[in-house]
Amino acid sequence: MARGPGGGLIRSIQGLFDDGAIAALDDEALLSRFLARDDGSHAAFEGIVARHGAMVYSVCRTVTRSDADAEDAFQAVFLILACRAAGVRRRGALGPWLFGVARRTALQARKQSARRREREAAAASLTPVAVGPRDPDDAVAALMEEVDRLPSRYRDPVVLCHLQGLTYEAAAGRLGCPLGTLSVRLKRARERLRTRLERRGVDAPAIIPPVAAVPEALAAATSRLALLVPPSLRGGVPVSVFYLTRGALRTMRMTRIVIASTAFLALAAGAWAWNASASGPSDGPAEAQPVAKYRMTGRVVEEKTGQPIAGATIHIRLDLAGEAERVVRSGDDGAYTLALPPGHVTSTWVEPPAGYYQLQESFKVAAGPFALSDGRPVEVRDFSLTPGMAWEFQLQGPGGEAAGPISGWVGNQKWLSQSSSDGNGVLKAALPESGGEARGRLALRGEAAPLRFAVRWDGRFDPSAAWDRTRLTGEAHRYWITDAGGRSAFFEDESDGRLEPRIEAGRLVIRAVFPDGPSRRLPEITGTVVDGAGNPIEGAYVMPVGSWDAKPDAGWAMPLQWGRDPIRTDAQGRFRAAATTVVVDGFPIKSVRVSVRAEGFAGAMGPRTRIGQGETLGLSPVVLERGCTLAGTVVDPAGKPVVGALIESDNGCDFLPARARSGAEGRFRLDGLREGSLVCPIVLFGTLQKDPNVNFRIRRDGEPVLIRLLEPPSAADAPQP
Repeated sequence: MARGPGGGLIRSIQGLFDDGAIAALDDEALLSRFLARDDGSHAAFEGIVARHGAMVYSVCRTVTRSDADAEDAFQAVFLILACRAAGVRRRGALGPWLFGVARRTALQARKQSARRREREAAAASLTPVAVGPRDPDDAVAALMEEVDRLPSRYRDPVVLCHLQGLTYEAAAGRLGCPLGTLSVRLKRARERLRTRLERRGVDAPAIIPPVAAVPEALAAATSRLALLVPPSLRGGVPVSVFYLTRGALRTMRMTRIVIASTAFLALAAGAWAWNASASGPSDGPAEAQPVAKYRMTGRVVEEKTGQPIAGATIHIRLDLAGEAERVVRSGDDGAYTLALPPGHVTSTWVEPPAGYYQLQESFKVAAGPFALSDGRPVEVRDFSLTPGMAWEFQLQGPGGEAAGPISGWVGNQKWLSQSSSDGNGVLKAALPESGGEARGRLALRGEAAPLRFAVRWDGRFDPSAAWDRTRLTGEAHRYWITDAGGRSAFFEDESDGRLEPRIEAGRLVIRAVFPDGPSRRLPEITGTVVDGAGNPIEGAYVMPVGSWDAKPDAGWAMPLQWGRDPIRTDAQGRFRAAATTVVVDGFPIKSVRVSVRAEGFAGAMGPRTRIGQGETLGLSPVVLERGCTLAGTVVDPAGKPVVGALIESDNGCDFLPARARSGAEGRFRLDGLREGSLVCPIVLFGTLQKDPNVNFRIRRDGEPVLIRLLEPPSAADAPQP
């Protein structure tokens, strides 16, 4: 086959499409041929470029507004596919996956180009010229951004039908869903897009412009480059394309870590949500929030119907000094608005009301960090929840009394149900009506190890119409339950018989008996905080920390005041911690120490003290040294001051880190650091972050430092099909 310049090969591939030789192959078949690395790999990848190139090129041109930058981004997108082809899960519909990669890669190419122009302008005029990137302000670019933010079940039909021009029948075939389902999803996607664009003050375009034709030479060059690089980037790739591709691949790896970490935080918050319930929002409708310049707003709706959900609690983690998070509840219309300070927001998550669970995919869409600034004062985040069948747990103490408060969660890799017990010791967990299997746990914090179980049930199994329960033979505590319709469920207690399904008044009730509390509780913890001269320090923050190992430098530790404010010392520097149970999440605590931080002093941790048998545990005095300050300025990648960046360093004081926020002109002061120590502070502003390899030596009269935030290696966080 001739491969002369000017795109002869791509014309030949297009001819095969026209003849039906490649057009008859779906995306999955083409990708499989490419991954085979045989004689057909080249033609298969060129077939993918021919099929999806026009859509990718149009997205890149719309976002970058530059033909040169669009061509770089176009090549990077297909190199990313070549390097990550084996990891694409939904191979039968590559279009939506490529759309997400294309928009984010093009956005990164645009930012890099803007920084390059700024440097060139500054070199020419000898003065900085602010020509940095700004958010897309035309309707089509804004529409593409909002399409990319949709959950995949809505995003995929939009990309296939409106960007790639497939018929509804063809799109439904690629997605493997009924035609009616596709139509409903498209309708809901358009409604969400219209609402989100209206909130941004953008008039939704009537139609997305037709896709642009890909230059033949560009398509041919991209296909040739792609065959050079898998499974890793090697030579022959243009420098600008290489950096875009490499940055994207790094970000795709980091995103999995971030999502996993944020999911863990949400689970922890859900598990101990009862601890803050006494001071949390009331169960009534959400109070009207004053319209603030900086705010987060959105709606909580049902996943399938779009109906509003009232009473969902939205958590916003701020990591401000003295304020870890803020919460707000959705009103009767499902809407919420919460005023926030400008600057970095670490994460968000929603705690569903009773009877609802959340798909993991929906959780990931609205979990990540963001930043509020004059250029972006409003963050819009919608949450979707799914109603489920209520499984009732009756929680009891060893004497039959109602136990609580209890937090419970059930779930798997696809969904999560979180709930808390009421005052009568009843907890209702919502499980999908479609059936499935999951694992769960019930936690009475501090009193005993959590109770664990596994469950599997048929679709439309109805716990409220239970008919029969049979304990299966064997040593394990396993039960088979059937409902009045003949559908069945399997329940396994993994807590030595403390969980038992029963049928009461025709409904399934799972009785959970928590064991006796621990034989002893932590004694009351007392101590003092003084300076180097032995003078008491008033107002110091003290956080008791427990360890599962009594050795001086061994054992994992966690704060015993989890979710509560630290203790403050009195005028004589004394502190007193109320008795806390000696078991946390099932692990016995063997030793205690305290983290201490005070204004003007460097933070410190006291020595570990083994727990004894007495009613009071007196700790050795904690001596604090005079602290030093790290001062400086935080700027963005373009050199502009950043207001509201989070600066944080534990500097040897676990669980009570020194924190600061950059103020006017990006200036900050991070106090409470030890003189002579080497500090590598965490500095965050949305997705921008400090180079982790940059450290600072703390001096008594140190010079101000300049911290330049960096973009993530690439903004091309590919959606997970």
